[in-house]
Parts: sequence; structure tokens; C-alpha cells
Amino acid sequence: MDDLDKLARRRANRKLRFYVHAGIFAVVNTTLYLAGAQETPLRTWHAWPFIGWSVGLSIHFFFALLYEPIQQRMIERERRLLDR
Repeated sequence: MDDLDKLARRRANRKLRFYVHAGIFAVVNTTLYLAGAQETPLRTWHAWPFIGWSVGLSIHFFFALLYEPIQQRMIERERRLLDR
């Protein structure tokens, strides 16, 4: 297995883990919302786990899908600046 294949697998796995995390997030928070609406229609306790988990999911999104492309652009820019 060459380096390019390892890199491609690592990137694909990182994205797949994020997609699994997002799917579990959707299922669990939908279940909490429905359970909360049936048990206590006037209270919004289910919003707190949603908010907390949303923060974690947003951080996971950043590192799974955005960090590496940003880092690569910065490295390329630094290399161009150093080549001058």
C-alpha cells in the first residue's frame, strides 16, 4: 500500500466517522425530542443535550472536513513564500 492510498483511506475514514456521528446525532436527538414532547410538552429539557452535542458535532465537522484542506492551503502558501 503506497502513501497516497494510505492518505486516501485516512481521509475517507475520517469523513465516514463524521457521517456516522451525524446520523447518530439525528436519531438520538429526534428520539429525545419525541419522548420529551410526549412526556412534558411544556418543558424543553431535550434542547440542552441537543445544544451540547451540536457543539461537539460542529467541532468534529471542522476537523473531519475542513481542517486538512485549510492546512494544505496554508502549507502551499508558506512554501511559495519561502521559495521567493
